[in-house]
Amino acid sequence: MQQRESSAYEQVKQAVKMTEEANFEKTKALVHCEQLGNEIIRQRERLERELFAQQDKRAGEKEAIREEMKKEREELSLKVISLSEDVARLEAQLERVMREKNSIENQLQGAQNQLCCQQTEVTK
Repeated sequence: MQQRESSAYEQVKQAVKMTEEANFEKTKALVHCEQLGNEIIRQRERLERELFAQQDKRAGEKEAIREEMKKEREELSLKVISLSEDVARLEAQLERVMREKNSIENQLQGAQNQLCCQQTEVTK
């Protein structure tokens, strides 16, 4: 009877030991899961901060490019206005030169006609 009792005691002792070990392993696994969860949260927060920083940087670069393009557009607009004024001035100058040329051609034609008439009179 003592032997049975001793055997039962050892079995219970062994079962309690195994239960304690299982609970210890379970607790270790839970702690490890919690640590991994905390690490995931930290990584996620770090990546979100990095993402926001990159988005802010891109937004700043985009705005700088937009401003640069606006400045270039204004400069090109001024250049187009200046070139248009130059073209108008040159067209006016060409028009004036053409009128002078036509006037001189008419004067030349008149002088040639007059010379021709005078030669005809002299010949008569």
